[in-house]
Amino acid sequence: MVGESKTDDGEGREVPLNTLAYGTLQAWAGQFPARKLNHYVFPSEKYGQNGSVYDMDVTKPISTWKEAWEHAKRRAGVSCRYHDLRHTGCTRMLDAGISHPVAAEIMGWSASTAIRMIKDVYGHTNLATRQRAVAQVERFMESQKSQTPAGWAQNSAQFDELEDGMVQ
Repeated sequence: MVGESKTDDGEGREVPLNTLAYGTLQAWAGQFPARKLNHYVFPSEKYGQNGSVYDMDVTKPISTWKEAWEHAKRRAGVSCRYHDLRHTGCTRMLDAGISHPVAAEIMGWSASTAIRMIKDVYGHTNLATRQRAVAQVERFMESQKSQTPAGWAQNSAQFDELEDGMVQ
């Protein structure tokens, strides 16, 4: 459950975890057999000059995500920004075919923010994803040819012209 957030839509939402993230948190929790429900998953830590933790208080949260990320990055030897992970996560959801409303809900965006964020900031789908989208529409149109709903003749004529390379 997400606690404090920049927006009302981000706060108090449940975020599902993939198998790897869930397993990692289980392994982390296993290191604290005396943990309680009110203990923080990411507790307050104090670091020595060599970067090792010399004190931890599980009843207090980390001081800031930024500071915690900097320490974790240094220990892991990676050099990306924390926000890059969010960007990658959203892009992978879109590449996997997750609908925009579901991706927006997971990301904690309001409906009005989602359109702008997906289009302008996070929605960098790759060419293969866009090709799959076009192929999906083609499969749908092919499946509709066997049906004869009202207006199909007009739709079919436009589709056939598109297949021949003509665009209206």
